[in-house]
Amino acid sequence: MDPAALARAVEEDWAAGHLPFCVVATVGTTSTSSIDPVPAIAELCGRERLWLHVDAAYAGSAAVVPELRHILDGSERADSLGSTRTSGS
Repeated sequence: MDPAALARAVEEDWAAGHLPFCVVATVGTTSTSSIDPVPAIAELCGRERLWLHVDAAYAGSAAVVPELRHILDGSERADSLGSTRTSGS
C-alpha cells in the first residue's frame, strides 16, 4: 500500500462527504508475500482517526523468529491484528 495514495484517497473521501473509517494493512499477503509500510500507515490512521487492522495471515507467524520480528514493525499501533482467512484456506 502506498501511504501517499492512501492519504489522497482519505482526503478525497472526506471532500466527497464520505466517512472513511478503516484501513487494512497486510504483513505478508498470501499471494505475493508483500509487506505494507505499517509505521507510515499507522501514522496516517492516527492522524485521521481511522481504525487500523493489520492482517498477519502469512508473515505473522514468521515474526516469532527473532530475526524476522521486524515484519510486524508498527503493528503495535494497530487497533486490531490478526489472521484473515478466506473460504477453503
